[in-house]
This record gives sequence, C-alpha cells and structure tokens, in this order.
Amino acid sequence: MISSAEAALLISGYKSESKVLRTVFTSRDASISMRLTASVWDFVEGERLILAASNGDHCLVVLSGCTFAYGDNREAPESIRELAKFEGRLTVLFPKGGRLDLLEMCEPVSVFS
Repeated sequence: MISSAEAALLISGYKSESKVLRTVFTSRDASISMRLTASVWDFVEGERLILAASNGDHCLVVLSGCTFAYGDNREAPESIRELAKFEGRLTVLFPKGGRLDLLEMCEPVSVFS
C-alpha cells in the first residue's frame, strides 16, 4: 500500500507528462471488467480523477475513501500482465470493493488490443 499523498504525486506526474495509461476497472465480484486507454484530464486529490481517451470517451473516478497500491508487471494479476507491457501500476481500491488499475504504458497501445 502507498499513501494518498504518494498516489497523488503519481497521478499529478501522469497528468503533467501527458502519460498514456491503460486503465482496467474490475468490479468487486469480477463480473465486470472494462478497459480504457486514456490520459489524466483532471485530478483533485482525495476527490476525483477524470480520464479522457483520444476519441472523447472519458471516465470519472470518485476517490473519496479509496486506498492505493503501487507495483510493477511482476506483481500484477495475470489477466492484467497479458494486456500490455507497462512500467508501473497504480491501483485504486474502492471502499465497497472493486479496483481500477492504471498501467503506465512503455510501448504504444493499440485501441483494439
């Protein structure tokens, strides 16, 4: 686990560097898994994160009550390791279950991969 302040530094860095992220949301019971390739459009520490894709799709993440973890490819669940090569992974853990993994891509990402 990492602190909210450490997670905020990472997210702020993603925004300032215009990093392309592969995001993977998984519901608490894993019945829903959704992916989006996007960049950080807006971020307010402890409140919200807005991710925006190049085609205009977006995702609002409410951060109230969330905890955070950071790791690399070796520590990621197999289903995420299979998606793409990435440098680091920030995981947002929601208070009622579910998770959002933000993967720092180390190679170009295809919209269809």
